Amino acid sequence: FMKYVLAFVCILLFVCLVVADSGEQGSHGGRDSESSRRASSLSSGQSSTGRPSEDNSEGKSSGKSQGKPEGKNRGRHRDATVKVHGGKVTVTSISKSENFKDRLEFSINTNSGNSAKGRNGLLDVRFSYYNKTNDTRDRFAYSVRVFSVIEYVDDNTTKGLQLTEDTVVQRWRPARFDSFVLKRMVVDSLPVYQFTASADGILVVRGEVTGDPTTGNRTRPSLDPRSVKFDFEINNFPYANASSTLALETAIVSKTKVREGPRSKTSEVTVDGEGAAVGKFTWIDHVELNGGNATAAVIPSQLTRDPDDDNDGKVYRTFFTFDTQTHPTAILWDPTVGVAYSEDESFSSPAAPALRVPFLLLLWVVCVAVAAA
Repeated sequence: FMKYVLAFVCILLFVCLVVADSGEQGSHGGRDSESSRRASSLSSGQSSTGRPSEDNSEGKSSGKSQGKPEGKNRGRHRDATVKVHGGKVTVTSISKSENFKDRLEFSINTNSGNSAKGRNGLLDVRFSYYNKTNDTRDRFAYSVRVFSVIEYVDDNTTKGLQLTEDTVVQRWRPARFDSFVLKRMVVDSLPVYQFTASADGILVVRGEVTGDPTTGNRTRPSLDPRSVKFDFEINNFPYANASSTLALETAIVSKTKVREGPRSKTSEVTVDGEGAAVGKFTWIDHVELNGGNATAAVIPSQLTRDPDDDNDGKVYRTFFTFDTQTHPTAILWDPTVGVAYSEDESFSSPAAPALRVPFLLLLWVVCVAVAAA
């Protein structure tokens, strides 16, 4: 009797094995064919919409939205458009389905010379979010601003820049930013748009945008289509003191509440939104030095409310100290500005079905062996 039961179980497992294998191939096949199409149009000098690109001032990544209507997770495709004009970059990223649509907008502006001393700083990244789900509409906005690179001498009382304790040597601001340059790349067979501007040959600001998530490796972090990943690169800084350290003077500006996150591997500041969406400013807890030959810790100061709010909301100042022991020739730091959702799924979750086929196959072999015994 048990052999009949085991035989029946073997048949069921075999059917499940076939279904799981075909489902897995189907899910990857659609993504692979769409990825190949986008990569082909990109490498042939066309935008991913299939039309020839007129110049390098605009990039588009479009296609049919993937995932469930309510799927706001990282794996969902977004129609992304990047436009560059002088010292300004605008990014529009849209995800929509039958009963859901959200729109992300980034406005990145560089300011030079005396204007960098103003409320917008030398770099102003403004983010706005709009969501419509059936009859519900949510929206919010926030900004991340960079004001200066501060050279200071630490008094060794508290790690990281403390304006009330440490000695500030200089607040460095560039005299001039070059215009942004837009570049199209292919990562994981998908188009990625990179915009870059440099200032005085010392500070380089670089941003990357994608319409689909990319996987990371040792040399390139993963990209999330709901955000812009930035690189801040400081090269051959004009140090004025042999024992000094550098810190980035920044601010987060929002009309909603700004919250500090845990000091984990990827540190973060979140901005309250509406509904399930929240603004998220994240950073890796270390910088790369001299082309990746060494690293140093990034020490963020606590958010401090600025008494002078502006029209964009409440201003929260913070300093990011690059805890180098010497004066490196190059410092690279890569924060991210974007949005997250309370019901986010892990980016690794789509890979989980790959485990089902070998597991079912092993179980089927065991049952067959037992039935034949």
